[in-house]
Amino acid sequence: MIAKYIRAGISVLFCLAMVPGPINAADSGSSCVECHEVLSGRTADPVRLWRNGAHRAAGVSCHDCHGGNPLDMEQSMDHLRGSPEKLSRVEITEICGGCHSSAQKMKLHRTRIDQVDMYLSGRHGAALDAGKMAPTCVSCHGAHGTLSVKDPESRAYPVNVPDLCAGCHGSETLEGYRTGIHGKALLEDLNLRAPSCADCHGAHGTIVASPVETPVICGQCHQNEVRRFNEGPHRNSLEQIGQPGCTGCHDAHRLGPVPLEEVPERIIATCPGCHPDTDRAVIVGQVIAAELEGTLLTVSLSRLWAEEISMRGLDTLQIDLLIREAESWISQAIPAIHAVDLELLKELTGMAKDKVKSAREHSRNLQMELGLRRVGLLFISLLSIIIIVLLALKLRQLEREKTHGRTGGNVS
Repeated sequence: MIAKYIRAGISVLFCLAMVPGPINAADSGSSCVECHEVLSGRTADPVRLWRNGAHRAAGVSCHDCHGGNPLDMEQSMDHLRGSPEKLSRVEITEICGGCHSSAQKMKLHRTRIDQVDMYLSGRHGAALDAGKMAPTCVSCHGAHGTLSVKDPESRAYPVNVPDLCAGCHGSETLEGYRTGIHGKALLEDLNLRAPSCADCHGAHGTIVASPVETPVICGQCHQNEVRRFNEGPHRNSLEQIGQPGCTGCHDAHRLGPVPLEEVPERIIATCPGCHPDTDRAVIVGQVIAAELEGTLLTVSLSRLWAEEISMRGLDTLQIDLLIREAESWISQAIPAIHAVDLELLKELTGMAKDKVKSAREHSRNLQMELGLRRVGLLFISLLSIIIIVLLALKLRQLEREKTHGRTGGNVS
């Protein structure tokens, strides 16, 4: 036993002699850092990763997680005895929670302190409690090279989350997400406001939403659609039979964008998926689709009028504003479709049609003004021609008189 301590002490002294002085408070005088830094391969990686991580910047060093006393020769290798070098999954959550559940320690970093509790109450924590190979803190955040979730290099950075989750949950769901509107917004457009896996399923308190819970999740972003859905007949009827809310019509991951002009067609195609073709609900859906399609056509035609008038050199600002207001009412009518309320839809599309009607009247006034301008221009042109002709005749008359006067003078 004494020989073991002697060998450990010699190893530490050798490491201390090989490395330069400390860099910051976290590794100041730490034999862990100074020894592992001169080693090679896997034994050196922890220090290399840790140096660039968030924990070192926060003053967290090796012994804070692995135990031992790096400042005491006798206890410097304690992590090889009482505290195993490779921590168990259960120990990881306990050690991370030792800091991340402490209000005293976290208040300086403005970090939430409920993350470990949320993890333990979620699907991953339940799997860990059941003795399964569940992901822990280090599975998603890394063990030694832990980075802030705001760092693009972090595993938990929003753009990296889909690939992170796919590491366990497979690529099929990921590919569906990639082709959907949410995935394209996040992964291609780099729009960090677009939802990733964590936004719908939770980052720490992970869940698999039941069908009837989807409106609550989708409603975090799509408030208007879910509000209208809750006002309509589908919510209660679907809850009673345990059928999905939003995902009954929209795919959960492969959620594609629906161009505005295709919405009526999508309504007609979707309703028969649950209702027989002769069902009243299908007929109501067809009427709603027809009402929306007619309104969209009316607005599209008004755009053509505006372009035609603009090409004639007239000011179409007022028409453009009215058309935009009409489009705004249509944007409110789209969420209203989820209420399956024909009267409500007609009220909103009616407002859009009123704006188009005003735009059309303004268009007619501009055309009349253009007609008057043309008549006025024609009148002025004719008047100008007459004046020019009269002036020409007058000049000719004066020239004749002048010529006649010279001729008469010579004769006399």
